[in-house]
Amino acid sequence: MTEHKQDQRISIVGCPDPSGLAAVKRLQSSLVVKSSIHYEEVDSTNTAALAEIQTSSACLNSLPRLLVADRQTAGRGRHGRRWNSDGGTLTFTLVISNEDRGNREAMGRYCSLAVGVGISRFLEFEFSPLKTRVKWPNDIYLAGGKLAGILMELDGRHPEYLVIGVGVNIGTTPKITDKNTTQTVSGLAQVLGRRVERYDLLDGLVESIMEAVGQIASEPISLVSELRQRCLLNGEIVEYQLDGMTRSGRCLGISDHGGLRIATVDGEIEITSGEATRVRRNDGNL
Repeated sequence: MTEHKQDQRISIVGCPDPSGLAAVKRLQSSLVVKSSIHYEEVDSTNTAALAEIQTSSACLNSLPRLLVADRQTAGRGRHGRRWNSDGGTLTFTLVISNEDRGNREAMGRYCSLAVGVGISRFLEFEFSPLKTRVKWPNDIYLAGGKLAGILMELDGRHPEYLVIGVGVNIGTTPKITDKNTTQTVSGLAQVLGRRVERYDLLDGLVESIMEAVGQIASEPISLVSELRQRCLLNGEIVEYQLDGMTRSGRCLGISDHGGLRIATVDGEIEITSGEATRVRRNDGNL
């Protein structure tokens, strides 16, 4: 039987890692989050968060809410991809308020980018002189491989809640199971050449993410500027989907609205959703 305990708005499911639970308690004590749940194992923290919203067990007064899992058995990435989660992976979800209707457009446009910037800021500060890159819109790359992924989700019936899922490879480097991708993966400990405990980073990552998200209302262009400096695709030939077709062009960087600017044979366009993938070619032509 799964154990479920309650400790001052901290729910505990199973027997989670004590170091993770200590980090969660610190985040609540410092008021970075108002409520949390720590799972020993769950299918997906994003799925669990959406289930709370859909069953009305979520409460706006308890936000920001943090859901952490020691292990995810069915973690999800963008476009239905799997995100492997084990004892060396840091996986969590933040549920934040999207109640301000006047700010929803900006949140929809910039929130995903802000989360990527927040993760990069923390890692570069904590492990200087390490430098990260961001693959638009929000994948974090380190030493040529993907280090972290972000999955933003919204329940159309409850737009007042915004769900932010984060997965970071800390102590292990997961294997790529998709044979059709050229993507490589990085692990923080592997790059640093030393052991790193995942829950030692939870406090700082969550704080940095919340700080960056807090800038959306007042300083969105500052966030875009930081993203531009870390843009992995800048100058690269990329492929993207438009009108159901795969097209290609050269990435010109990030627009003021957070979209990806692409030079094509028909002129410059901006994509604001989906993703762009680098194309390896021997020449520099479109």
